[in-house]
Amino acid sequence: MKYLIHNTLIKILQPDFPNIKEELEVINNLGKNYHLFGEYSINLPLKLSKQLKENPMVIAEKIQKIIEKENNHLFEKVEVMRPGFINFFLSQESLQEEILKFFDKNYKPTFDHLKKDKINYEYVSANPTGFLHIGHARNAIVGDITVKLLKYVGNEVYTEYYINDYGNQITNLTNAVNFYYQKALGNDVTTFEEPQYKGKEIITYGELLAKEFGKEFELINDENFLQLKEKTLTHFLEEIKKTLASIKIAPMDEWVSETTLYTSDKVSNALKALEESNKTYQKDGATWLKTTEYGDDKDRVLVKEDGGFTYLVGDIANHIFKLSKGYNKLINLWGKDHHGYETRVKASLSFLGYDDVLEVDYISMVQILNKGEVVKMSKRAGTSLTINEMLKDIEPNLLRYFIVSKSKEQNLEIDINKVKEENSNNPFFYMQYANARTNQLLEKYFKTINDTIKIPKEFKNFLQTEKELDLVKNLLQFEEIISNALLQREPSMLVNYLKVLANSFHSYYNDFKIIGEDKEQTNENIILVKIYQNVANQVLDLLGIETFTKM
Repeated sequence: MKYLIHNTLIKILQPDFPNIKEELEVINNLGKNYHLFGEYSINLPLKLSKQLKENPMVIAEKIQKIIEKENNHLFEKVEVMRPGFINFFLSQESLQEEILKFFDKNYKPTFDHLKKDKINYEYVSANPTGFLHIGHARNAIVGDITVKLLKYVGNEVYTEYYINDYGNQITNLTNAVNFYYQKALGNDVTTFEEPQYKGKEIITYGELLAKEFGKEFELINDENFLQLKEKTLTHFLEEIKKTLASIKIAPMDEWVSETTLYTSDKVSNALKALEESNKTYQKDGATWLKTTEYGDDKDRVLVKEDGGFTYLVGDIANHIFKLSKGYNKLINLWGKDHHGYETRVKASLSFLGYDDVLEVDYISMVQILNKGEVVKMSKRAGTSLTINEMLKDIEPNLLRYFIVSKSKEQNLEIDINKVKEENSNNPFFYMQYANARTNQLLEKYFKTINDTIKIPKEFKNFLQTEKELDLVKNLLQFEEIISNALLQREPSMLVNYLKVLANSFHSYYNDFKIIGEDKEQTNENIILVKIYQNVANQVLDLLGIETFTKM
């Protein structure tokens, strides 16, 4: 509704105010007291007063007259208020016309006001050194919903999981697996290096290898270790894919191996390009990048004194590789502890002529509570709460809902016992109860009326009560909520919107006899119920949450 008003005002007012596109902002009053100030307002007169050197109230009254002269059916009333606001009260006709669009369950706004891009979206990208834990679940679920939002409004999006399989961590993982493999064979492991990874899944995999392959890799040499390393990496990547599927994460379009960036010359080509840009220098036997020229607190090493590469090199090469595929926007979803790293990657891209192409979002920590006590987690110590273990207590729909119940940059606490409580105090079940009610009403309607829902040529008593109007006005915020959630890449806005809709629907349901003896009135009521169902289902679909039809 907001964008309809915005576009209408530009069309009406631009002949008299040529700069209106730059200055016009439509303000949503629906969360406030819209009965006093109208559903929407503008402060355009205040913005134009300096340019036009005219009193804002004079400008406001001029705008008011232009709109009223146009006799646009959108507004019941256009009101000027000091010191230069214009308030818009929506007409019954416009409310009815706009809300009926959602009677078609496939109706979707065009989102013409949003720019569409070809996007590479990288998320999760957890080190394949064990099972995914609950922190990874937050990244995965927020990322998955963000991708759904990006695609929903018309972007072309390709998802990427960047596999950190180059360097010591995979060697350390293989050493740990080998330790438990040798131990399972009954071999003396007292001379072996203490495993750096001690998760139950690593111990189990070492034992599984012993059962499956016997003593095939017992002799420790380069060939056997390499085979063990490949099997270990493949195993845990497959486990990661299974876990992501278990929480309803859409399959990744690309799995990019860090190792292949080195073996395919992408790293050497990236280093050469940076050298040719004159943004590198030699110092103390190492190759440095001039990231301070981009605002970093110090320059960063690319190639160490011993000839080894820093992690940054592979990341730079991967981002250049992404751009070679034709993406015009790169978005990464990282843990909050990576904040300083963003500047280095952006500096590298800028030095190569790619400015403003990379955007980075951040995820904060997740704490799990069990009976009020924090569950302590350490991946290396093997005490992390894995997603697989979490799913034994919380089913995927519930987990997805609560994972995005707070802004992604806020720390999140999930109390296992509280989120499972099936009562009206639990926002997930309260929201699902509204969905179940709509389904029950529709089932009852079709059973008693034995007819399809019809849109009448003329409504008898549609949208007359305050509770109906409140529900409709909340439903008509759909396009604005989706737009804001996308622009901020913030899925928690969808959860908050569902809470508002559920409250509004329950209030309407409790105050109104929806199915009664008057067939025409009942049909009109059921139209609104169906519209609520359609909108709620679209939001739930974006969240990747199943709609409960019975409770």
